[in-house]
Amino acid sequence: MTNFKMNKLYSLYISLLLACVLLFPGIPLSAQTSLHDGQPDKTYESIISVNQSGYNIGWTKRFTAPLIADGTLFRITESGKTKVLFTGKISGHIGDFSDFNPSVTGVEYVISVTRNIQFIQSFPFSIGKFWMERSLTQPAVDFMIDDRSVIGTHPSAWGGAPWRDGTAYSYEVPSMVLQYLANPEFYEQAPRQIDYNSDKNRILASDFKYIMAPEGSHALQTARDYYTKIDAPIGSKVPDIINNIHWGIGFYLLNPVTQDPSGGDEGRRLHPQTLEQFAYFLYGYPYYKQYFTESYYKQVKKFVLDQWAYTGLLGVFSSIGSAKGREAPGHSIMPNLFMYEVAQRDGDANAQKYFDAAFRQTKWVIDSLDFNRPENTKGQRMSEHVLIPALVYFLKQYPDKSPKGLKQKIEKWVDIAISRSENLWDFRRYNMQDLWTVPGFSETGNIAGFPSVALSASIAIDDETKKARLLQLSAAAVDDLFGRNPQNSCAAFHQKKGFSGLEKGWPKSYMDDVCARLELVRGTFSSISTTEMYPYNPNGKFGWLEGWTAFNSAWNKSLAYIHFYDTQFQVKNRPSGKSYLQLQVPGYPGREPKTIEVLTNEGKRITLTQTAQGSQVYIGTLEQENLAKGTTTISYGYALFKKTISLKSDDKGNIIIL
Repeated sequence: MTNFKMNKLYSLYISLLLACVLLFPGIPLSAQTSLHDGQPDKTYESIISVNQSGYNIGWTKRFTAPLIADGTLFRITESGKTKVLFTGKISGHIGDFSDFNPSVTGVEYVISVTRNIQFIQSFPFSIGKFWMERSLTQPAVDFMIDDRSVIGTHPSAWGGAPWRDGTAYSYEVPSMVLQYLANPEFYEQAPRQIDYNSDKNRILASDFKYIMAPEGSHALQTARDYYTKIDAPIGSKVPDIINNIHWGIGFYLLNPVTQDPSGGDEGRRLHPQTLEQFAYFLYGYPYYKQYFTESYYKQVKKFVLDQWAYTGLLGVFSSIGSAKGREAPGHSIMPNLFMYEVAQRDGDANAQKYFDAAFRQTKWVIDSLDFNRPENTKGQRMSEHVLIPALVYFLKQYPDKSPKGLKQKIEKWVDIAISRSENLWDFRRYNMQDLWTVPGFSETGNIAGFPSVALSASIAIDDETKKARLLQLSAAAVDDLFGRNPQNSCAAFHQKKGFSGLEKGWPKSYMDDVCARLELVRGTFSSISTTEMYPYNPNGKFGWLEGWTAFNSAWNKSLAYIHFYDTQFQVKNRPSGKSYLQLQVPGYPGREPKTIEVLTNEGKRITLTQTAQGSQVYIGTLEQENLAKGTTTISYGYALFKKTISLKSDDKGNIIIL
């Protein structure tokens, strides 16, 4: 009798379940099979993949729901509350809430759907003005502080470079120079953590214990020489990012010869890409020279001039590296253009040779590099960010002197990148046949660096639809790092170390106390989803789990472009007839400056005042005496990241934006 009742109840349960499936249809079984590639998944019922950190107001905001049927309604509420603030429908397993731009800051939200009468909810996330810049830039700075060889969080120097796990091509100094140039006030306002004198006393102490690592036999002496033979930074309030630039160039001045500890056929020598890092420092020097002695600058420049031709940087590099990322195509273009400008600035008679070298290298890219081959784009792993921004800089800085076909070459990259990104993750695939990610290697750095490539490319093209898609793909790459991926996990295993607001870190970790000891470093990215996990198979094979300095350098560069993209000028007209200039710029949370100075093309300074405490909006009246008789260009940021607005005053005194 008991068994009969249980069987009857069981049959009733099955009937009700089938009825629920019919009344509240979820994703079809056939689609589940397709998404899973035949693999069962134990966690799918909770899968609404969001950026666990958060989203920028005014940017694309999307999530992926791989097992939720198209047409399903999603709702956004504050975390822990029931009032619905935004609704939308899932299409292509993507939910888009770009139009949800709440005015309140510091609130966490969740996305929920009902599937087969089951309530499914995402991890919480935030939305705010300049959210990415204000929440994710400091962890990037923290990484570069902690990862310093010898003097950072571990007394070793895996690789023997200024940063543990660094190599000739890991791009640390250039990435930080670009960050500072894009938004100098942000880094000026950031808290100071590096204490030069304290670090000096610690490393020079007789009881300092150094732990030997591959290629690091010279590093302890080099680090000690840095504190005794290189001019110290000037001042007691040097920004951490400047201290790190000073450290990196100073260390390489003393010992520029390296060898990649992971192998390769380059050997122990002064690599051209090591010397290229010096060009970035020289290029940015006028904008942070207050922190460096003149003799430091002269020492750096002499070294560069002595070695530039010797390392082959005036020639054409036609070899392309493997997916390891060692020899990214076109790596010498930007450094040669920078050296051209440095030489012109300093009155050097032979400046043209650098421009000619950049021209020849760019022409080789246009004529010989096939972007249809993924080995030349995404396949460059964390080094892909080197080429496209350089091509865009050449095109925009020298529109009448750049090689023929340059704009079309950039447009070709854009078309290929967009075509390979039409999927439920907005994820730019390796190819459209069988691979989503770079074969054989972790491509964490490629995802981290992709926004710098896509945002720079958007500057060079005219098609507004493609520009919008590039912004969408840039946001999706950041989303991928912070949870919008088949693992529903952020790329950092130690997600609480340096970051905040992240609920689920990478499920697997690298071995502790091995190699560069990056598990001791704040802001480290561990890994991302592999081809085997796409389009949706969380039980797929995991990739390499160790972070890398080069991954974070690529991320630094993306942050520079994100800061630059979000810095915006506007002119507002008051009823009184007075016009005023408005600047919106990402500010350091809680430390935004009260005033910001912007420059006119005639060298005049205009002071803009913060509109309210904590605001990232600055305004100032446009007085006639600050405007030129013809066109006045006003700027914030430096060099290639100088954000400008051009104005002129008509006969009636009205301000016209050009």
